[in-house]
Amino acid sequence: MSNPGILQLFWRSVDRGVHSVWRNPDGSWSKEQNIGGVLSGNPLAAKLPGTAVIQLFYRGTDNGVWTRWRNTDGSWSAEQNLGGVLKSDPIPAQLPGTDVIQLFYLGKDNSVWSRWRNTDGSWSNEQHIGGNLNSGLIAAQLPGTDVIQLFYLGTDNSVWSRWRNTDGSWSNEQHIGGVSNSTPIAAQVPGTDVLQLFYVAGPDDRLRTRWRNPDGSWSNEQNLGGQILNNTVQFVAAQVPGTDTLQLFYLSADDALWTRWRNPDGSWSNEQKLGGTVGGDNIAVAVIPS
Repeated sequence: MSNPGILQLFWRSVDRGVHSVWRNPDGSWSKEQNIGGVLSGNPLAAKLPGTAVIQLFYRGTDNGVWTRWRNTDGSWSAEQNLGGVLKSDPIPAQLPGTDVIQLFYLGKDNSVWSRWRNTDGSWSNEQHIGGNLNSGLIAAQLPGTDVIQLFYLGTDNSVWSRWRNTDGSWSNEQHIGGVSNSTPIAAQVPGTDVLQLFYVAGPDDRLRTRWRNPDGSWSNEQNLGGQILNNTVQFVAAQVPGTDTLQLFYLSADDALWTRWRNPDGSWSNEQKLGGTVGGDNIAVAVIPS
């Protein structure tokens, strides 16, 4: 890949605004950029389908959905208020096979709600999907399909899932298991059709993982070890542009930013400390077209 793009991270800092760093082509990291805003939640990032625009979504001080986007010249738009009443951060996902961005979040009744961006730039009304959650949620495309799958903690603190069928209907809930201290994240293992989950679990607050096998079953837990994590953290995984490497970013108990990555042979690197002081619990990631 001759022009793979730039990996950029976003988070809520101690001033409650959005801050960012990005990975330079030589592997070094930039200084922090202050993008602004006043957040009560944490930012999530998505590429606007069919464009080179990166859009951020977050919960404002009114608990509604707010958004801003990165223009192709590198500047950032003013904020736009999309409304709603949220109890978790809004999770954006591209609806497979379309140019539609769909948001998922925990409503004030502790169930899943959704709204989506139409191709003309307008936003739909809210859709009630259901469930009874004990955390926020994450959305991921099921590799090799046009199915969006949601993952979250149920009232028993184990991982549950449901998915959007290709006709637009939603499945019943599926119990995956485990006992977690954090909202899970999901990412496709580069170069495969494997979907991998990561979450904080156990009395040691270490990073755990399990993955979906090609037959639809789920593996047992694997303990990745490492730093004691901030047990409210929702961390993030991303493919390093131009490689088959999956990289994790997360906060340790000292609120500093750390990373480790999955090598193509399935082994995991040692941890690398990126530094900084992150005031929120979440880190968002995007690949900026270059």
